[in-house]
Amino acid sequence: MASNFKILGWKSEGLRCPDHNISFTRGDSSVYEISLIQMPNGTGKTTVLNLLRAALSGSAYSETWNASKVRGLKKRNSDHNVGSFEVKLSLNDRPVTIIMQFDFDSGKVIYKTTRGEGQKTGFDPPSEFKRFLNENFVNFFVFDGELAQNLLDSNHTKAEKIVDDLFQISTLLILNNKIDEYWQKVTQDRTAKEWKGFKRRASKLTNLKARLENLEKEQRNLNQRLEEETERLVAKENIYKEEIKKGKNLNERHIKAETDVKEKEAALTDQSKIVLDNMADCYSLSDLFSTALYNFKVSLDRVKLPESAAREFFEELAEEDVCVCDRPIDENIRKVILEKSIQYLGSDDVSLLNAVKTAITEALGDSRTEPEKQLKAMIESLSEASNNLLDAKNELDEIKIEIAKENPDAKKAQDEIEAKKITIRDLETQLERFKSDDTSLNDENTYGIEVLRKRVEEAEEKLAEIANTMILRYKRDRLQKIITNAYQIAHDNITNEICSEANDHINDLMPYNDLSIDRIDSCLVLKGQTGGSTGEQLSIAYAFLSTLFNRSEHKLPFVVDSPANPIDLEVRPKIGAIIPKLSEQFIAFTISSERSGFVDAIVQQSKMPIQFLTLFRKGRTKLEDKITDTSLFNETDDGFCILGKDYFDDFQLDYEE
Repeated sequence: MASNFKILGWKSEGLRCPDHNISFTRGDSSVYEISLIQMPNGTGKTTVLNLLRAALSGSAYSETWNASKVRGLKKRNSDHNVGSFEVKLSLNDRPVTIIMQFDFDSGKVIYKTTRGEGQKTGFDPPSEFKRFLNENFVNFFVFDGELAQNLLDSNHTKAEKIVDDLFQISTLLILNNKIDEYWQKVTQDRTAKEWKGFKRRASKLTNLKARLENLEKEQRNLNQRLEEETERLVAKENIYKEEIKKGKNLNERHIKAETDVKEKEAALTDQSKIVLDNMADCYSLSDLFSTALYNFKVSLDRVKLPESAAREFFEELAEEDVCVCDRPIDENIRKVILEKSIQYLGSDDVSLLNAVKTAITEALGDSRTEPEKQLKAMIESLSEASNNLLDAKNELDEIKIEIAKENPDAKKAQDEIEAKKITIRDLETQLERFKSDDTSLNDENTYGIEVLRKRVEEAEEKLAEIANTMILRYKRDRLQKIITNAYQIAHDNITNEICSEANDHINDLMPYNDLSIDRIDSCLVLKGQTGGSTGEQLSIAYAFLSTLFNRSEHKLPFVVDSPANPIDLEVRPKIGAIIPKLSEQFIAFTISSERSGFVDAIVQQSKMPIQFLTLFRKGRTKLEDKITDTSLFNETDDGFCILGKDYFDDFQLDYEE
């Protein structure tokens, strides 16, 4: 079901920003599609934005909102020890009010939620909106320049989860969890043959899963670090290559020496394989083996094995009525033939012995000492290849020393490369533990992930056997596999389409910047680079979010702080043209210097009336004297909020001291 989310207004009292009460509704109770709130820096824009995020996410109940942070929101020079922030919403056309009540003495915040059934203490939005009203998701539609930067940082955002939640494909993952919950309930509630054994095995399975999950997490983290360090190593190697190019002669020698090392390494690898293959033949190791094999063959020949006739010949003859010599075969003769037939080898045995004799002849040839001589020659060639590689590496090291003496920057890059290689080797050593196939260790000391996965599988099978749920387990696995595959296909298709459309927007906004989104992981991953300027980051964020929200059937508001301030003047009109298309409700906090090129573009593109508000603290006499229409402003104890485009355009104050 599509969700329709609108912000009707908010009210602040007793907090660091000026007291104000803003409504975004028109006379017919519908909301303005675009509302621009002009507030000078220092008025409390950031405070309002953080309060709005907290009100919409319930985050003031988290550990980050300690007593010090709560008391820091108290209005300066105020004797009041309480404050409040109230947000009025329309969620699927149903009114919902969320109030944050601040107690500065205790340093605590209490939420009050009012909806259909009345007011409740606590943060309690309708269940169908909870996937939007959480701290991670709210940051994507209550947006500032910091989030634009964080969109490109995997440590701060969870872009993949936002896509999953917005397009509801995360419901598939929830379904998988529900299946697991059902499985746990079934295996827990059914009577086991031996309850003590069931509990012990259930505990073992829990511990195994926890161990496996921790190791998989550690492996992912190490792999990510290895990938990052490898990228840094490549960058350092490129710097080193550029530096050594400055000395043409040394560069050519360096390239030749590197090529020589690679060729010698390949030659050593090939020779090693040849030696190992020949060492697998025991007769190559010593003439003792070859002589013993030869004597074995001679012994077979001496006793005339295998015979020309096989046991099966006599068994088949016993079934005939007449012998090959035309004598009749009665029951007595048939019995004698069968008794004597066991003295002969079967046809399989005959074939085996013939194959063994042929193999010995082909392996030893005419000399019993030749295979050992050949292996020794191969080992000598291996030693020579090893020495050749060592010489080539020494030559390369000497050239590197010369380069370092001639070019300090190359020396610095070379040292950094060696340091990175050490780090990478250490990470690879740590990762190697997870590939161990050692099954002799207990669970706590086992690091082989495949070994633990197999133990988890075996533990689940044993638990299922006790609980008589093998069939149910099979159905669970099949269903979860189908759901997981469906999720992955949907996720990949949606993120690829979003990347493609967002890149079209980026190209329209910044045709000469050569920026594009490569993929969506935990953050937006740019093609060929890790970031951009502040303006570029904000433009990328607009392109991504406009694509994201326009493709979704859910209608969410979009609240932005300083929507154009860091963006180049020639790009501002293009951003302004995107704004009316971002969502059905766009609210922006601006300062006077952002208006140039930006506001006019919004006005031109918007087909609906735009709400202009200007909010500032009391005490600015010149600004207060310009208020001519008393019907268009709202006055509080410490601030003014003026409606209308004329005052909005005439206002000139970027920073309020």
